[in-house]
Amino acid sequence: MLPIPQPEKTASISLKFVVVGGGLSGLATAYSLRTAGHDVVIVEQRDVHEECEGSIRCPPNMTRILQRWPGMEEFFKHAAKISGLSFRIGETCDSVGFMKLYDEIMEQLEADFYVLQHNDLKGELLSLCLAAGVEIVQGVVVDIETTGSYEVNVVLCDTRVIDGNIVIGADGYKSITRAFITPESEIVDDRTMNGVNISIPMKDLVSRPELLALCQDREYTIWMSSGSSMTAILNSASETFNLSFCTPFPLEGQKAVIDNDEDGLEDGWDREYDISQLPIDVSKYDSRIAELIQLGKTFRFTSQRVFEQEEIVGLDGMLVLVGDAAHSVLMHGSHNTSMAFEDAVTLGSLFSRLCSRDQISALVDTYEELRTLRTRATLTSEYQALLMICLPPGSEQEGRDETLRLTRNRAEFKDFDDCDPESDLLVQVWEQYLVLFKYDAKEFVENWWSKWGFALTN
Repeated sequence: MLPIPQPEKTASISLKFVVVGGGLSGLATAYSLRTAGHDVVIVEQRDVHEECEGSIRCPPNMTRILQRWPGMEEFFKHAAKISGLSFRIGETCDSVGFMKLYDEIMEQLEADFYVLQHNDLKGELLSLCLAAGVEIVQGVVVDIETTGSYEVNVVLCDTRVIDGNIVIGADGYKSITRAFITPESEIVDDRTMNGVNISIPMKDLVSRPELLALCQDREYTIWMSSGSSMTAILNSASETFNLSFCTPFPLEGQKAVIDNDEDGLEDGWDREYDISQLPIDVSKYDSRIAELIQLGKTFRFTSQRVFEQEEIVGLDGMLVLVGDAAHSVLMHGSHNTSMAFEDAVTLGSLFSRLCSRDQISALVDTYEELRTLRTRATLTSEYQALLMICLPPGSEQEGRDETLRLTRNRAEFKDFDDCDPESDLLVQVWEQYLVLFKYDAKEFVENWWSKWGFALTN
């Protein structure tokens, strides 16, 4: 674990932030801004104490953030640490490759790759926010009105008005706040990723050893098929086994693997459907996959527009977007949640240095610049990775599988200095992962401030 940090730097003057959205990104941002010395109000349409299902991938760049927050060291003791990535052929469930997360590499990163239960993480963040003095209001936002320079009102459907200096849009991939910056009709997107999340009671899976054998404990298992893929992490200590099924496109001339139109399903994390309504075509998968899916009781369907948001700051700097409201890093990938936490820490770190209201504009512009570069690069990497595990039959798929097979017999190594990056495949692959894994949002802001902060303070 990283050493326990000294008390955070706090702003010389305090602003009031109104965070729209009480999910993971909203809670993380609220906590980061509150500990930076500001007043924070969260507006969430649902009861924030309402339980949620599913699991969250927590890569090292996100783990690094959480480890610095109170109580998280104990939290991680009960989390599932991932040992590696297991690649399987969807049609047969045969193993084709395994990327081990070597201890030597993870020690250099000073952070591990975990899978966390969504509800557990949300509960921890909620406790941190409440203990720090974040105010939480239940209500539905219908309008945002600017009343002066860094004076803004958030209007709720019951006519209540919450005033503040800056509004944070943390209301997810179906964001209402984003429309105040870029109307939905102006968002250019030529890609859509459909996904289905299925929760299976662990006791039911354990009773079927032939299905339990499809993946190993604490391995991030990826089943690759033509036009779609399925992922899961088996954690025998958990009460549920979560399957994530997604497709980045229907292939030209082929039926969509996920077709919600036929059954009239509405997408959204808050909509739960009986497993009998499942809109998935699994005919290309091993028959055991269909049996595994049928152990589930319910599922949730999402349809994510993949786009590049040109601006994540609007209303003359009084509205700032974070998480899925700001970018479309794949919800069924490894870095969707981690990007939201990086957004939160970047905002908090920047505004912990606020000394004058004259600096606000420069700080929000800096946030936009730093996060846009990072999230665009991450989206590109994640989307290309998804395409690779959804390749149709052909030479590209064969080449991918041959490459993955080389990872199964890889000898142990101490560090990258012992390897030849020109000939060692694993080193080449790991270098791509490390670009994402080693990023430290707090350190990135500190480095930026050491170079350019004088321009704001003088």
